[in-house]
Amino acid sequence: MNNRTEQLKITDFNKLHYNHGYIPVYRGKDTTYDKFWEFIDLPLLCINYFTLRERTSLFKKCLKNTLADALGYYGETILVGVGQDIKLDKISNQEYLEDIRRLSPDYVTSLDTHTYKTDPNLIKRHQTYKAVDNALYLLSKEIECEVIPLVKGTNRKQISWGIEEMNKEFNIKSYMFPCQELSQAGDMKEIYVFLRKMNDLNAISFLYGFNNPKRINYYIFPDYICGSGYFMKINDGKVYYIDKYGRFQLNSFEELEKYEITCNLECCKGKIPEIENKKQLAAHNICVLNEMFQEEKRKRGAYPWGLKPQEVKVV
Repeated sequence: MNNRTEQLKITDFNKLHYNHGYIPVYRGKDTTYDKFWEFIDLPLLCINYFTLRERTSLFKKCLKNTLADALGYYGETILVGVGQDIKLDKISNQEYLEDIRRLSPDYVTSLDTHTYKTDPNLIKRHQTYKAVDNALYLLSKEIECEVIPLVKGTNRKQISWGIEEMNKEFNIKSYMFPCQELSQAGDMKEIYVFLRKMNDLNAISFLYGFNNPKRINYYIFPDYICGSGYFMKINDGKVYYIDKYGRFQLNSFEELEKYEITCNLECCKGKIPEIENKKQLAAHNICVLNEMFQEEKRKRGAYPWGLKPQEVKVV
C-alpha cells in the first residue's frame, strides 16, 4: 500500500479521509457550499468570523446554539478574526470576546489589523503595536478555547518584535500569519521571516490565505496552510486533480469533459464529481490540495524543517 492509499480512502464519494495540512476556510457567504464537510472526514475547519457575521440569520443561530450545533460540524474549529478594513474598525476586542464565548470554537485568533507595505512607517508601526495589543487582550482573558495570536508586520523587525512581545508574558504554542496578498504576489520575504521565527520557538505555524501549495518550497514550509481556493476555483469553472503521470493540475470542466480526464488520486478511483455536485467537488479539491501539501512535505528530504537560509535574503 503506497502513501497516498494510506492517507486517502474513499468509497463512491460517501466520505473522504485525509491527513490534514491544508485547512479549508469556511466563509459562510455562499450557501452553495454549506455542509460540504458531510462529504469529507475533516478534523479541522477555519471559520472566518467577519464573513460569518454577514449571514445574519446563520450568525444569530451560531450565537444561540454554538458553532458546532448551528453548522452541524463536529470537528475542531478555528475562529479567525481576519477581515477587511471597514469591518475591523467596527468591532472592538470586547465585542469579539463576547461573541467568542457564545460561539464556543476550539481555537480563536486575535483580531486583525490592516497593515500595508505602502503605508508610512509610523502607521505600519502603530498597526503592528495594535495587533500585539489585540492578541494580549485575548490571551489575558479567561476563555475555554486556545488563542492563536495573529502576527502582523511589513518587515523582519516588526514581525520579530511582535512575536517576542507576545511570548514574553505567555507560553504561546502556535501563531497565525495572514498572507493572502503576499502569497498571491509571490512576495515570500515576510512569510519566510515568520516561519523562521516559528522554527526558533518550536511553535506551530499557520499561514492564512495561502491558497496554492505549489508555492511551498524548501525554505517556505508551514505546519498548516488555510485557504478558500478549494471552492473559489469551482466558482471559476475549474477543478484540481492529479493526472495519470502523478502531476497536479488545474483545468476547466469543459476540458475535463472533452478529453475524459480522470483524477489519479487514490481516493477518487478515477472519478471527479460532476460540476452540479458543488459540495462533493469542494471535498475533492480539499483532498487534492492537501495531497499537494503532503507531496511538498515529502520532497523536503534531508531538511527536517525545510529551511535553506542561504537561498533567500531577508530585508
